[in-house]
Amino acid sequence: RHMHFLDFCEALARITTFKCFPTDEEMAERDVDNAAAFFDQLVKDGDMKWFAITRRVDVKLEQTEGRELAEVLEKCLSVVIKRLDLNNDGVVTKKDFELRSKTS
Repeated sequence: RHMHFLDFCEALARITTFKCFPTDEEMAERDVDNAAAFFDQLVKDGDMKWFAITRRVDVKLEQTEGRELAEVLEKCLSVVIKRLDLNNDGVVTKKDFELRSKTS
């Protein structure tokens, strides 16, 4: 079964509520320009566990007083695209999906 486009959009929006993405300030502190690079840097520095523990998401707070959806969605999409775009050309193709399925 496949998701309809609107269901896919809703799923992305829900990810931004339930998963923790870095703030612009946190990305600046690590001298990176996107969320995918931020998470790569956390792994490289051995700080991923620290980030996961210290940045737990308060879902109720995020839904009422959290950051704007557009800000967090952009970070979510940067991670998704960067993880799928194996040749780093900025375009996700069917070939990228096929390559990713072989490396996962």
